Amino acid sequence: MSEYNEWDDDEMDTDGDGRGGKDNSTGMKELRKANAALKKQLSELQESYSLVTKTQRDRSVKDVLKSKGLPDKVSALIPADVTSEEDVDAWITEYGDVFGITANPEANAEGENEVRQDFASLNRISQAQAGGTTYSGGSDQMDSLVRNAGSPEELNKILFGTSQAPEAY
Repeated sequence: MSEYNEWDDDEMDTDGDGRGGKDNSTGMKELRKANAALKKQLSELQESYSLVTKTQRDRSVKDVLKSKGLPDKVSALIPADVTSEEDVDAWITEYGDVFGITANPEANAEGENEVRQDFASLNRISQAQAGGTTYSGGSDQMDSLVRNAGSPEELNKILFGTSQAPEAY
């Protein structure tokens, strides 16, 4: 672009024919005003588009990080050209060893198995709390209840709040 784009050519009458002067320039002025308004609108739209795109990228990156159990601070280290969730997942897989993530599917299966065991333990605790009676006395009361238990199920009910004993690990 030329450095002289900002000149108002319609106000100058250089050839002396009277067509370029102030007499006949209202059409050109209106066109230039409309063009300037459109350029301004375009730049505003481009700015808002880049903001929305950046926000969307940040959200998808943070969602993937959250699903992997990583802190949000890691998103500052992910390059800007990594935008989609698949790209972020691939980047984390590639550079996961830096953050202590293993890309080994067997390790992930072991982690899922541990989570299932934790949930089973929590369910047993909930069942014990729901079905158990509150302990209101001293050691003599507990000793009496344990000694008077007639079956293993009854003893489990006293000790664990359920007739099933917990799994031994």
